[in-house]
Amino acid sequence: MKPLRNFSLILLTIFLTNCKKNEDTKYHLQGRVYNGRTGNPLSDVFVEVEQQILEGNSFSAVYTSAASGRTNGEGAYDLEWDRENLVEVRVNADKGQFIPRTVQLSATSFEPGKVVSQNIELFPEAFVKIAIQKNTSLTNNASINIRFENANFDCFCCDNTWESYTTAIPDTSKTCRVYGDTWLKYRYEIIKSFGQDELIRDSIYCPSNIQTNVSIEW
Repeated sequence: MKPLRNFSLILLTIFLTNCKKNEDTKYHLQGRVYNGRTGNPLSDVFVEVEQQILEGNSFSAVYTSAASGRTNGEGAYDLEWDRENLVEVRVNADKGQFIPRTVQLSATSFEPGKVVSQNIELFPEAFVKIAIQKNTSLTNNASINIRFENANFDCFCCDNTWESYTTAIPDTSKTCRVYGDTWLKYRYEIIKSFGQDELIRDSIYCPSNIQTNVSIEW
């Protein structure tokens, strides 16, 4: 019976060794996703790992999906994917009514069999609509310069730089997506042809998941 037992132990060792080798061919990323305002974990967040790889002597500059999944009730995600010659790695997190986020990761951190951890904060979205309306008493060569001072925008149409409008431009408005639950500071300058220029500073609170309207008449 002893030789049979020894043979069984050898087979078990080989089996376990092969399992370990198979595990070592995988990359492993895990972490949690939180609400950046409250610190609470976020469930049902779509999390995706994207990579750029080196194939032979050819580098692919295109990011391709390596693995994806959703966070559980505790905000946790756990992703595995096949070993590649990594050049760049990033992880994307996306959930409705939150601003999506992409986190760049170090490709050298990933080794087969090693668990890499990355927590992510997502911030609730809000919207602000800016409406600029002219006063009919303005002279033709008056102008207004307007800018936000502390906004964290999530759209290409809006930033914190100065924007200028003259009386030749019709009344205008635009809507921008911003990080919610924040005070938005802005200022504007009304330039008049005969002096008496005006400089005005103000702020407005932007609650999450709500459109806040800013109306400026000049």
